[in-house]
Formats: sequence, C-alpha cells, structure tokens
Amino acid sequence: MSSIMKVHSLKGNINNAIDYILDETKTDYWISGTNRGVDPSVVGMYWQSEWKENNYKGTNVGYHFIQSFDEPNLKPEQVYEIAEEWIKDCTHGEHDYVIAVHKNTKHTHAHIIVNPVNNLSGKGWDIYYKKDVAIFRELNDRVCRKYGIEVLPKPEKANSLSWYNYHQQKQGDTDLEIIRKAIDYVVPRVKDYDDFKSYLTKVGFEVEDGVRENKNVEIEKYKNYSFTINEKMVNEEFSNESYYFVRIPYSNDWFLLDRNNAEWNKNKTTLKCNVDFTKKFDIYSSNGDEVIDYGRDGYKIANIWEDKDSKGRKGLRIKPPYRTKFRRCKRIKNPDDENLDYSLEGIQERILNNGCNITDPEIEGVIYTSDNDENKTKDMRNTFYDNAQIKTKYNQSPLYQMTKKEKFFHFKTKELQEKLDNLEKRNIQFENINSLQDMKELSRSIKHELATCNSKINTIEKDFRDIQIQRMEGIIEMSDEEVENLIDKDLSSLKQERLKLKDQYSEITNRIKTTEKDINKFR
Repeated sequence: MSSIMKVHSLKGNINNAIDYILDETKTDYWISGTNRGVDPSVVGMYWQSEWKENNYKGTNVGYHFIQSFDEPNLKPEQVYEIAEEWIKDCTHGEHDYVIAVHKNTKHTHAHIIVNPVNNLSGKGWDIYYKKDVAIFRELNDRVCRKYGIEVLPKPEKANSLSWYNYHQQKQGDTDLEIIRKAIDYVVPRVKDYDDFKSYLTKVGFEVEDGVRENKNVEIEKYKNYSFTINEKMVNEEFSNESYYFVRIPYSNDWFLLDRNNAEWNKNKTTLKCNVDFTKKFDIYSSNGDEVIDYGRDGYKIANIWEDKDSKGRKGLRIKPPYRTKFRRCKRIKNPDDENLDYSLEGIQERILNNGCNITDPEIEGVIYTSDNDENKTKDMRNTFYDNAQIKTKYNQSPLYQMTKKEKFFHFKTKELQEKLDNLEKRNIQFENINSLQDMKELSRSIKHELATCNSKINTIEKDFRDIQIQRMEGIIEMSDEEVENLIDKDLSSLKQERLKLKDQYSEITNRIKTTEKDINKFR
C-alpha cells in the first residue's frame, strides 16, 4: 500500500535538507540520486548559484515530498524507481530533484526534494495545496497501480470533519497520548521491565516508579523495615492481643501487624514499627472476615510507605521529553481497548505475557549505546517517534521553548541601556579615573551579554534545523505559516537584541578610548 505522507515547502538553507535525506545511516548511495547528472550531495549548490544568476526572489528554497510504502516484498530500488516516475509526473519533467529512499524505519519511504525554479521558464513554482495535493495523490495512485501496488482509498472530504476535529488533528498528541503510544510500542518488544525503563530513559523520557536499582540492598533493608502508622489507620475493633489490624495507605486493604513489632508514642497517636517485610502477608477486607489476597509480597506493602514519604505519589509516572510535568500512567485510557492497564503492575504483567524472550535488536542497540551525544539522542528519539507514530506540537518543541529566552535578553539589554543613560546623566569627567573603571566594567558586562546572546542564537538556529528534520519525518505538526512566524517573530527579535548590544559595546569602547587619551594628556 502507498500513501503521500507529507508535501511542504522548505525555508532556510536547501543544503541542510538535502544532507538530511542523504544521511548514510538512513539510505545508501544506490538508492539515492538526482536528475541533474552530478553527485546529489552538491546539487543544492548548483541550485543556489542559478537562483543568484536568475535573481530568484522566492521565499521557498524547495519542496519536500514523502512517499511511504507498506509493502513487505517491495525492494528499495523499486521504491526509488516508483518515486522517480511519480515526481516526474508531478513536475511535468521541468524541475530538478533529489531522491533518497530511507529504510531505517518500519515503513520504507522515499524523500524527494524539488527545486522550486522551473528549468524551462525560470519561474518559481507555487503549490496550491488545496488543489495540487489532490492531483499529486492521483498521480501517485496511477503510478502505483502500474506497478501492481494497492493504493489508499480516497480521503473523506474536508467538510466531513467538524471544525473542532480539524483543529484537534493539527494540534499533535497530548502528553498522555505520547506516553500511551510510547508504552504501546515498547511493551511488546522488550523481554523485561528493566529494558522498557532503560529504553524510554535513553530516548529522553523520565521515569519514576519507586523501583530500586539494587535489589539485593533492598532485601536487606526490608528485613528490619522502619515506618510509622497514624492511629486512624489502626482498627482496634478487629485487633486482638497478638496483632493490630492495620490499613495499607491509599487502599481499602488491611493486614495483621504483630504487636511485638510496634510501639505507641507517648501520646498514643503514632505507632512506630519495625517489620520484616521479606515475608509474605495475607490481605484482608475492611471488615476482617475475608482474605482477598493470600501471601502478598511484603516489599510491595513497604513500598507504599516509601511512596507516602515522597509527597504521596505512587505508581508509574512518566515525563515526555521537553515537558515540565510527570503524568500518572494509571490514568491513561486506550480508545481502541479500554481494558488495557497502564499502571506499573499492568505494564509489568503485559511485558511478562508478551511472549518476547529477547529484546528487539533495535531497542537493545539504543539501550546499550555508550554515546551521550545530544544530537544522537535526538536522532534516536526522532526514529522512535516515527515508529510509534507520535506527533508533537511545534509550540512544545525545544526551539519554541528556547525563544522564550528573548524576554530575558530584552530585560538585560534594557538594564544595560539604563546603565549607559546613567553614565551620560552624570556628565562623566574623562579625567576621573573612577568613571573610567565604571565604563570598563560596563564594557565587560556588555561583552559577556553579547557572547551569551550569540550562543543562544546559535542554539536556536541548530534547534530550528532539528524542527525542519522532524517536519520531514512527519514527527512534528507545523505549517509553513507557523515556521515563518517562528523565524520572523522570535529569532529575528533575538538578532535585533544582538545588534543593540553590538552598538552599545561599540559606543562604550569608543568612550573608553577617548577617555584614556584625555587622561594621558593631563598627566
């Protein structure tokens, strides 16, 4: 089966997009190429040179097409052949293109980058998405039928979606949806819970579950485990001379606590306990007449008190990358299967029953990689998001979060300007040594802020390239208009602040030089 995943315009440097699709970890030289008759890695430079000669003024530096296939018997070279025939039909054979077939994900897919300038007319190509994408789809279906490949049914008309559903589709996945998709993808592919947790941590998730790493140490601790019980948790009516009838926190479960292991404080409001939780305990109903769980592991009971010590949080909680809050997994609901359990116990049970004796090699490779490079982590996470079909909102991306720093730079620039104004108001006498020291201190402060600003701009530009890559893979949902707004509103603001800092630094440097000359005259 074949489908067009994405068609969108490209901004910025076209070479970055070409380098991405030609990445050797995703494709091979024999399933990549261009109609230009040169090495595909340098074709972008030819395009840029021609744009300059022909005075091309368009804002689009290229168009990015993705053609995906779900055909297990389809070879990568066949995908390349189909993609080339399709893009020639889409462009009427009048545009240069670069094709690279990627086979690093579950579905083999072809990336195609097209030169927006027509080879014959020299004019730019403006794609009208409402009309042209439907034409591209028809051409795709025609080529696929020619090769005997099943095509997707025609999509429903746009007016069949409500306004709310249309905008919900553009929003990307919520935190809980990201976690749910991550769990559903990883659980069937790992041999145990430790690999599940290690993999999610490796690709940028944070996992809290109360499970301790060194189990041998924990066993020793549970032999003489100390904790306290509030008087309200002890039912005197069902207690006897040998045992207290005690409720387990955050539940309606009760167990018998040996009186020899507990002692009341002076006010008899708190019961101090030392219990051997390496043993097993029967669990009773609230009226004490029914055993609802025979021989529950004691460490599971002890963990409840540990959770109580950590602000009452218990169970599995996960925080996705670039998010600020942990989410309780037990609250997750699967719309396709309401019986799926996403609690810690539920996930452990699903892993135990998944029939997987060894962890998927791709997941295992990520777990045991020793490279802590941030770029490699992003690449691993992007591949994971693609495989798990996770979509993110652009305003939850690292770039969007980073641009909030512009308020800080605006404040710092304003603060520095106030210092300059104060120096001016004091009518500094150049022969005054103290004034010279003030100016030098201010100069160093401006220089430091300028360096910090440059560093943040470089980071934002780098993250912007990451967002472009995520758009190519369909991992992040972001329209061309949102890309332009992000550049024009946020990145440009920071660059304006940098210009102000440069002007201020130049001004104070000139004043220092002038002051030093005047001081030398008076000596």
